[in-house]
Amino acid sequence: MFTDGGKIIAERLSMSMKPLSFVALQRLAAAILIGGVLSVSAGASRAQDRTAAGADTGALPTVLRSDREKTMILRGQVGIVTGQPTGLYARLGADMVRLLNDRKGSTLRVAAVTGHGSISNIDDLLHLGGIDFAILQSDVLQAYRATPTGDELGRRLRYVSRLHTEYLHVLTRQDVIGDRPADVCVLAGKRINVGGRLSGTWLTVRSVLQGLLGLDPTFDESASTDEGIEQLKAGKVDALAFVVGKPAPLFAKLSAKEIMEKRLELLAIGPELFTQGCDGRAPAGGLDRTPYEPGAFSADDYAELVPAGRSLPTIGVPSILAAYAWAGGTPRFEPTAAFVRSFFERAPEAMSKEGNGFATNWCGVDLGREVGGWERMIAAQDWIRANPGRSLRIDCRKVRPALCDDKAMFNTAFEDWLGQQPGPRPSVREIMRKSDEFRAQQCGS
Repeated sequence: MFTDGGKIIAERLSMSMKPLSFVALQRLAAAILIGGVLSVSAGASRAQDRTAAGADTGALPTVLRSDREKTMILRGQVGIVTGQPTGLYARLGADMVRLLNDRKGSTLRVAAVTGHGSISNIDDLLHLGGIDFAILQSDVLQAYRATPTGDELGRRLRYVSRLHTEYLHVLTRQDVIGDRPADVCVLAGKRINVGGRLSGTWLTVRSVLQGLLGLDPTFDESASTDEGIEQLKAGKVDALAFVVGKPAPLFAKLSAKEIMEKRLELLAIGPELFTQGCDGRAPAGGLDRTPYEPGAFSADDYAELVPAGRSLPTIGVPSILAAYAWAGGTPRFEPTAAFVRSFFERAPEAMSKEGNGFATNWCGVDLGREVGGWERMIAAQDWIRANPGRSLRIDCRKVRPALCDDKAMFNTAFEDWLGQQPGPRPSVREIMRKSDEFRAQQCGS
């Protein structure tokens, strides 16, 4: 017979129509066992709890719920699989939890779960009980289109919205480039760290460098990207690839000294490569029928890797909020639809205010923009149709810094900034010009 903890888990499980994986069954069994242990020990500890808590326990929020309240919470709960704790996906998931959780009314409760890459996240979305959404790269579905499971994945997966764009970074050493142009064509047959087989990077490098450009590199999946940097410096791999939003701390934190000593360089991935090919290899086709789009790095992204005033071409891949394609009328359809409606209603305004604590990667994202190769979730389509002309773009509004309206504060900040610039102190005329530039950067005028 189930304890209260076991009943809750069983009720939650009964709402899911997805089959549970072996790992999920193990987690379920462990949760039921823990629930039983807790219920047995609860009675013995209540007297101690009352004594330790003192006379103010009446002021504490209620955490013990009635059966009706538990049912409401569980029916309104949705789960989203994100990314590693220190990564951007986890930050975006935490932002959605913060924005959408309704703890007071218990109409929508969002639980974020750690993920391990785009392919792993799809696996969890399809098979892990309690998971309704996942953050992943949009190219993952196209990669599976040509496989026997492609059609089935297309039926079971949808997207809610586009999120930020991620960019393919490929870092190598100058001895690998030699006297050739510094683009990814130099990596034909070379060894590339891709950070793990289930990662989005592995998927994109496989699709782009091998599939579209035919470079046939060797994938090194033995180490994380942080370890891959050290492998690259030590000459154990020829390049490190990483698909991530820019600027990525992994590359931004490289010092000028180590870049010079190890002769590190970012490789160009220009759109012409997808029409002209590499070294006589015919490309599979241009980018127009792929999830990829042209992008670029600048000195603002990586001051030590890209010269000032120049840009380095690369390709971007949109990240998306994917969803399980629950059918209308099923128990999970309405809570996931409520999540989407609340997300679309609240995100453009709440996430656009500077200083609100949300990740800056939301800035500039158009949640309504279509994603090629994917079908949008029914609830998202319905909201867009019901709100014609309403923008879903997150346009971040900057708060005007106080120094812009305080001459003394501005002069102090400018002097501090000027003192940090390299080279000798400039002339009076140059100082005036730099003051105008500094004001434009800080105040927009």
